[in-house]
Amino acid sequence: MAKKNYKIRARIVFTGEVTVRAHSRQEAEAAVGKGIAALLGRVEVQPEAEDLITDWDFPTHGEVIVKRSGEEAQA
Repeated sequence: MAKKNYKIRARIVFTGEVTVRAHSRQEAEAAVGKGIAALLGRVEVQPEAEDLITDWDFPTHGEVIVKRSGEEAQA
């Protein structure tokens, strides 16, 4: 039997903590939402948030989550 190609939806999730200097929790959450980014292999603070985000702690390996519904065989 020949092998088929399958497209599988997957997410890589990095869970960690960010330390932010702000006047309120809402301001801190907004700063994190706009000011931190992750690429495979690194986490970085955006230039506009450098004075707000003082520290972060994220693992270098993310958790892989595979979505089983909607799998399709590709010929």
